Parts: sequence; C-alpha cells; structure tokens
Amino acid sequence: MNAKINHGKIAMSWWSSMLAADTGAASALRANIRRANQPSEVLSERAVFDLALRLELRNPLQIYRLVKVLARIKEHDGRPLLRILGGKDPKLSQKRFNRLLTMEFGDIENGVGNAIDLAAGHCNVAQIARDVLFWSETVRCRWCFDYHNSEAPAVLQSKSEEEQTV
Repeated sequence: MNAKINHGKIAMSWWSSMLAADTGAASALRANIRRANQPSEVLSERAVFDLALRLELRNPLQIYRLVKVLARIKEHDGRPLLRILGGKDPKLSQKRFNRLLTMEFGDIENGVGNAIDLAAGHCNVAQIARDVLFWSETVRCRWCFDYHNSEAPAVLQSKSEEEQTV
C-alpha cells in the first residue's frame, strides 16, 4: 500500500456517498454487502471494486472485511468506537472487550461489526476503517485507552499508525 494514501479519508468519503446516502442504490449496496459471504460477492459490486482501487488494496479478504464493517455503520460519530462503548458505565463488558482485543484478523468483520451494532451503528468511520485495515498491537493498545476514556500517547495515534504499518 502507498504510504501517501489517506485510507481513513478515502473510506469515509466512500461510506458517505455509497453507503450512508439516503438512496435506493445505497440501500441495495448495504444489503448486498451485509448478505455477502465471500470476497467475490462484494468485489463484484462496482462501487466496492472502485474503493479497492482507490485504496490500492490487492488482497480480496482485506477489502471484504473493510466493507463488511463499513456496511454496519449507520452514522458517523467523531468519537472512536471504543470511546462510545467504554468509560465508567460501559456498554461493552470487560469480557467482550477482551475478546475484541484477542480476535484474529480473520474474525474482525464479525467482532467489530457486533461492536458497531452495540454502539447503535455509530462510530468514527475513518478511524474504524484504518483500524480494520491496519489491525495490529498498536491499534489494540489504542483501543484500551479509548475504552477507558483516556488520551492515548502520541506513539499510538492513528495518523502515525498508517506510516508505521505501511
């Protein structure tokens, strides 16, 4: 992947125009993505294929997992997902949070998708897109700070995440 690509910004723009729009086409695309069980089923959608090209993603599983997560989001919220779900009176139990932290990349669309559902479909679209694309120990550590509603140290900030991972 090209380090100059702003993956979060591109995913946010795509989500806004292709999935969040109040149109029949957006509704149909969301439904098709949510029903899909294989990468070929989402890549057959021109809009998804175009997103893969814009993000320079060549791994079909990577784009599949990303769009499966994006299709679960109902509304953009400036707060990261785990900040919405955590805090003093968390919506996400400590046990479920620990399961999220230990999930393998292959389970990310289900684990993160379920967490988005628990947040009533709200999260920071750009942030969750970067987190899904660059799933790593750095992301998991940042999620711990978010869950406990604490500012993450600069080394864990998402802008540097793309630069470090690419």
